[in-house]
Amino acid sequence: MLAGGFAIGALVAAGTLLAFAANIDEPLYLAVLFAGSGVLAATDDTLEGVATAELAGPASRATAFGLLGSVNGIGDLVASAGLGILWTLISSELAFAAAALAMGAGAILLFRTREQRS
Repeated sequence: MLAGGFAIGALVAAGTLLAFAANIDEPLYLAVLFAGSGVLAATDDTLEGVATAELAGPASRATAFGLLGSVNGIGDLVASAGLGILWTLISSELAFAAAALAMGAGAILLFRTREQRS
């Protein structure tokens, strides 16, 4: 399910890229993008916590959640700075293309990890 959430994120980023590139400002199109972003946020936040709780034993669960928060915080900072630099120095389209590629790669890696564990 988390891989599916990341795939939705890749689609939202690609859709936003299209909106910028083609100057799409149709309310319905933008509403679909916002709804997809909401689904991504809900899926990502919920399932990362669930996976952390399942993978960590009771004795190390607090440490695992602390590590998850640290990794997410550092990752968010690096991703935001990197995409902000791309947006500022090159274009918004490139920033959203990079985001779509990163989310797509994340979805593929998570899906493959699930397959290997089965």
